[in-house]
Amino acid sequence: MRSVALVACSTAIAGVALACGTSSSKSGPTDAASDVVVDAAPACEPDPLGTWMPPPYAHAASPRPSACPSSFIVGYYSDCLGPNASDNACNATWYTGADLAHATCVACLVTKSTSTQWGPIIDYGGGTLSMNVAGCIELLDPQRVTCATAVQQADECPHQACDVACPVNPNDQESFTKWQSCQAYADQNECSMLEQAGQCEQSEDAGPAAACVRGMSFEDLYNAIAPIFCGSASTDGG
Repeated sequence: MRSVALVACSTAIAGVALACGTSSSKSGPTDAASDVVVDAAPACEPDPLGTWMPPPYAHAASPRPSACPSSFIVGYYSDCLGPNASDNACNATWYTGADLAHATCVACLVTKSTSTQWGPIIDYGGGTLSMNVAGCIELLDPQRVTCATAVQQADECPHQACDVACPVNPNDQESFTKWQSCQAYADQNECSMLEQAGQCEQSEDAGPAAACVRGMSFEDLYNAIAPIFCGSASTDGG
């Protein structure tokens, strides 16, 4: 998996459990604190996929270079996603208490998974977020939309198999661990063909979209990808 986690963050932060690894082979970015060991029997069984097919590709949202000053990109991670994040700080600055500037920034940063176009952070509901590596590849290397599509489909498959079967309670680390186990198992079993196709991302390591697939943590990916969509690294030239 890529823009969602095979390897995920080790804690639930600010009301969400962060999905942060990007490579099913574990050769790409991972959060080393929480590597998932795939057992013969996962801690939580995935749902059968039956005739399920991946949904249509959600294209990358157009970059908005003026949406988030660099200090806002740093601040959102600190308040809402990082190790010192809190619901109070996140809500007061970015959501219920947000002024127009902060609300504009967070609207660029976070996109519901049900949207037809995705920004840098995808909110799957039920307590999980993930970085949009596929969309980042599309923006930085437009000739590779076919690969971006494969990456996204590889991500969607374990969500289909596990999000309902193994729901995450953001305040319960055990539920998140079970979700990780389910997704890792699905990635190597029911979703293995899509996962293999999505490994095309590895060719970006030295290509135009290298920033999208490098990093050792969720924070690394966030710092690389968020500005491409919403800040000074935008492909619109901001």
